[in-house]
Amino acid sequence: ARRAHNPKVAGSSPALATKPFKHEGFFCPMNEFVVYILHSAQHQKIYIGYTSNLIQRFYSHNFLSKKGYTSRFRPWIVIHVAIEI
Repeated sequence: ARRAHNPKVAGSSPALATKPFKHEGFFCPMNEFVVYILHSAQHQKIYIGYTSNLIQRFYSHNFLSKKGYTSRFRPWIVIHVAIEI
């Protein structure tokens, strides 16, 4: 029979967290993140990123960040979101 844990292998990773949490009124597993694509129509630029909190990250791209790539090409709109579990 196969063993679930091989004692000869050092540094094995623990299982991912599966405890759910509530955020912004949405139910999300702890290990969920979203890949998103932003578009700046004014500058014809695309930005691809990932986060576990899309609402906060989108707000950061459009209003909070004072330097960096996305601050130069505001305003951004979300054109695609892919949820990965």
